[in-house]
Amino acid sequence: MTQSGHQPPARHLYDLITVGDQFGAVASAAILAKRGFRVLHIPSEVSTTSYNYEGYTWPSTHSLLPRVSTSSLFARLVREIDLERDLKAASHEVAFQYVKPGMRLSLAVDQSRREKELRRVFKDASADFEASDEAIKAASIAADAVIDHLPDLHPRLPWQRWKLNKWIAQTTSLHAAAPPPFDAFLSVPEMFAAYVSHASPLTKSRTAGQLQSGVTHFERGRDGLTKLMLQRARSLGADIYGGDTKVESLSFSGPLPVSMKVTGKDATLHTTCLLVGMPGRSFAKLVPQSRFRRTDSLSCTHALMTLNALVPVQAIPPGLGECTIAKTPTQDGGAVLIELTPAWQADGSADKRYRMISFTTRASISLRENE
Repeated sequence: MTQSGHQPPARHLYDLITVGDQFGAVASAAILAKRGFRVLHIPSEVSTTSYNYEGYTWPSTHSLLPRVSTSSLFARLVREIDLERDLKAASHEVAFQYVKPGMRLSLAVDQSRREKELRRVFKDASADFEASDEAIKAASIAADAVIDHLPDLHPRLPWQRWKLNKWIAQTTSLHAAAPPPFDAFLSVPEMFAAYVSHASPLTKSRTAGQLQSGVTHFERGRDGLTKLMLQRARSLGADIYGGDTKVESLSFSGPLPVSMKVTGKDATLHTTCLLVGMPGRSFAKLVPQSRFRRTDSLSCTHALMTLNALVPVQAIPPGLGECTIAKTPTQDGGAVLIELTPAWQADGSADKRYRMISFTTRASISLRENE
């Protein structure tokens, strides 16, 4: 099975077909292939993580990810599909910088350098910072027990969404007061909770705790993580179509719940379960005019927006690390994430004359669409 070029799979009936390269889709393909299910993965026409322009690959979202060990669900997934060694080889931990007017703090990976930096910034109060930092991390770890016992509900269905809301309301630990940060600027990772429907103190402290426990950058960002996961899914027995394969049509009638036609193949593919990891509007174009057309509905009030700049190496500001959160009181969301990454060219090589600087922040938007 090759990554590029169309290679028909050996079968036409699957337990699961995943469409699109969002992480949830490719991770599901890998773990279900590991568990012995018949899995097919088909790439999306539209990447959700990057795009090519003028010879370079530009990130369409931030590539910031917490360490695997700080997410119990991700850590279990990685262990089950035996991906720990490959993940470690394809990623590295970076110092996490906080910047606000008159202050810059770098939470270095090396503990001795970290302690030296805390003494420089907070002087005699460095021990208080460490205590506050550990309390926030402990709060994020405490959420693992709750996340591990989420009810088996589908939130897209109205009555099940009601059940999920009721479960959240009754789970008192989700509403526990989070430990107060030592300094107000440590709360800025809350911007990454922009998509959380039921934001709570614990939700926000979990986000901050994961980031302060360590930040990971994968080679080529989220695209690199997706590629690694797909390679593992293939080795576990999943059928993987090449990037030139496109879904032509979907049908929700027949002997099985989902039937699918793809480019370059005469036979129809069938599955009992379809998992979509692509933009909703792109998927909606594949769905026939029926009650399933509701996938074209969209309502959004906040989003994480990313702006990129290709900058010559000699123009990079001195002291700018790979991952910086700058607190800006006038910015909606309170902070800007600044990432410094290699300038990847479309052919996969890095242009050493330049670096890519990406600015990500939470923005208020008004977007409602229902065709």
